Amino acid sequence: MNGLKLAGARGLSFDLQIIPEIMPQMGKIAAQASDTKIALCHAGSPHYRSRAGLRAYARALKHLSELENVTCKLSSLGMFDHESRVDAIRPVIEICLNQLGADRCMFGSNFPVDMLYSDYTKLAQSYFG
Repeated sequence: MNGLKLAGARGLSFDLQIIPEIMPQMGKIAAQASDTKIALCHAGSPHYRSRAGLRAYARALKHLSELENVTCKLSSLGMFDHESRVDAIRPVIEICLNQLGADRCMFGSNFPVDMLYSDYTKLAQSYFG
């Protein structure tokens, strides 16, 4: 945690790549480093996209979304749905936008890794219709 605080004191940010199951613990840590800007990579990798899985993801995300120093990268959402289907991506985006707001969410890709299952055109169509 001292390193995370030190990053903020030096004007640096931190890219956070985690899964929903550890968001509650990370929320406690991030709250103690409130001067450090933290960007949640890949929307926190919500890997269970069932209704129950999305509800659990939304609950877990609250631990981070309530912190003003946390932003969210809406990137690589096809990682757990290689077809990058709009109906699989949309609920995650909606949860993030509802909790963090548009001003704390950003679009991103994970290229070249995303090229394993997608291309730029398919990615753009999945996100922007």
